[in-house]
Amino acid sequence: MKNLKQIALLLTVTVSLFLLGCNQASKNSTNELLVACNLPLTGDLAVYGVSVRDGVNFALSDLKENKQLDSVQLKFDFQDNQGLAKSAVSIFQSHQLKNPNIYLSGVSPQTMAIIDQISSQGMPHFAWVYAADICKNYNNTFRTWLNFNSEAEHYIEYAKKVKPTRVAIFYVNIEVCQYEFDSLVAPALRSMGINDILIEAYDIQNSDFKNLAAKTKNFKPDMILLNGFKGHMIQLVKDFRSYNLISNGNTMCSYDLLDAASELSNEQLEGLRYTVPYFVMYQDAPKVKEWREKFKQKFNREALYTDAYAYDMTFAIYYAGKKLTSPYTKDAITKELLSVEFDGITGRFKFTDKGDLILSLTTAYYKDGKLIPETF
Repeated sequence: MKNLKQIALLLTVTVSLFLLGCNQASKNSTNELLVACNLPLTGDLAVYGVSVRDGVNFALSDLKENKQLDSVQLKFDFQDNQGLAKSAVSIFQSHQLKNPNIYLSGVSPQTMAIIDQISSQGMPHFAWVYAADICKNYNNTFRTWLNFNSEAEHYIEYAKKVKPTRVAIFYVNIEVCQYEFDSLVAPALRSMGINDILIEAYDIQNSDFKNLAAKTKNFKPDMILLNGFKGHMIQLVKDFRSYNLISNGNTMCSYDLLDAASELSNEQLEGLRYTVPYFVMYQDAPKVKEWREKFKQKFNREALYTDAYAYDMTFAIYYAGKKLTSPYTKDAITKELLSVEFDGITGRFKFTDKGDLILSLTTAYYKDGKLIPETF
């Protein structure tokens, strides 16, 4: 009889511990914000995905160091789409089995392959794309990166300053770039009375731009706009330099010159104009400088603007998470994200009511390897 009582007591304790464990597991799972990440971590576009991943991990390490992750558990599940749209679709399908709270994707071709499905679910989605109006056109979409709306505005403002009569525009042949130049920039130039416009899209696989340089030489523009990913931008600048086409502030480049600049010489960069974010323009400001030095110690490379935007994005998710009560709902997460505001590495961090980060940007140019703000 005594043995039976002991067995019964043991079973009671075992069941109690089991139930406690289940309750604790349930509590942990509902208290965790899972962010599913679908990015190019290898391949030609890896510079963008790796920077997002490193910026996120840097923020998580700072949050952990400051013991701020006790109240909000953040988990980022990074998967490599290799810069391929079909891989992005497969990864998205596998991610759905994990029921993420927030989705994160990039860059443009890969995001556009899955954004309709993400938006239809009402899941908060951080899109690492430059596409104009993406947050406006897709529900629950957030962006803590640069965008083509702001870049187009800077192209147009610069054109108003230099007053060109003939403009040559070359962009990579993907939908988001086509929209920026065909629907935003070119119409604005024509409204200014500039009708001699050479505008041409080139294939994303292109790595030789001598033919475009030759066309430009014959066209004789007094303003040139160059668009492309990092690899395109490096070769565009080199090939257009070889034809002596870049001089006297006549050439303005897309954001991707930010990533390409480290692989171009001071002579190749001299005089190039482009739109520069706060983190790059004011890299010697004490707060930014300290952050950049700490980043370099951790990752053994210079921090890019994308690293900084990903870092601030992670803190935005953390701050939103602090205000949430479990179980988390998609609408509640979206609402709290839209209300986040703080001073970040990229400047004052605040979303528009559509989910786009309000950007702090400057038109600048290179002189002796240093960025100088353009004065209008």
